[in-house]
Amino acid sequence: PHFYALAWIHRADYLRGGYNMFPLSDSTGLATAAMSKPYLVALCAMPCAASALGLASWMLPVGAAVPSFLWWRSLRRFEDKPNPLSCRRFFLGSLAYLLATLGLFTAYARVETEKEGDEAQHSLGDRARHAYLEPEWRAALAARLTEFCPHEQVRSDLFGLLGGSCPFSSARHEPGGERAPPAGGSTA
Repeated sequence: PHFYALAWIHRADYLRGGYNMFPLSDSTGLATAAMSKPYLVALCAMPCAASALGLASWMLPVGAAVPSFLWWRSLRRFEDKPNPLSCRRFFLGSLAYLLATLGLFTAYARVETEKEGDEAQHSLGDRARHAYLEPEWRAALAARLTEFCPHEQVRSDLFGLLGGSCPFSSARHEPGGERAPPAGGSTA
């Protein structure tokens, strides 16, 4: 969508430069907005898909809701009143969305790996057999913030033996409340 918006804003320059892009023939901007919509839908659905596939915490789509809403609002304004200003805001909204979701993916992405160890772990179920690889900075930050997390407080107070239920922690707790060490890190 940001390429379409940029090309529509600067159509005269693109034509003078000899570039042939779809928005150059769109004098009203309505076709450019309509052509951008399927890509916007796909990009806004990506956080839900990543969480559903287990690639990220379910906090990813929760966090992406605000940037998605703001980007949709800028598209609606461009559709309602197509002019260079509303298109520029749609363009900037697209870039802001991409940066926000990049940050959210960085914060909430997870890579699951099977733990190494004795066969007794296999009888404990999937949760005990898997660990999440994550950067040390994220594990350290999560460890500091866990004490303020209402999800972890409820889990600890009411369900002491269950693993981590906090969507921020991405289920990185070991049975018994011990935190799994980050990949390449140590527990000390």
